[in-house]
Amino acid sequence: MTSSLLVSLVTLYMKYRLVRYDRQSDVHTDLVFDNYDQAYDFLFSISGDLCCSDADYFDGPYYEIVPLPQKDPNN
Repeated sequence: MTSSLLVSLVTLYMKYRLVRYDRQSDVHTDLVFDNYDQAYDFLFSISGDLCCSDADYFDGPYYEIVPLPQKDPNN
């Protein structure tokens, strides 16, 4: 199996979630996304242009998109 095929397969099954920088939980941190783009689009929808900006004047919580740990299929 080539490395690019392996990366494609891992990416296909990888899920993502949002983690707040302050490590608090809210309704957004409970969501699970099928891919990074879906999580990014959601984050953009709740924070608009500020989600991807260097501006430090957004009043809401800051989020990071993180991959969920993969389950071991042998367990």
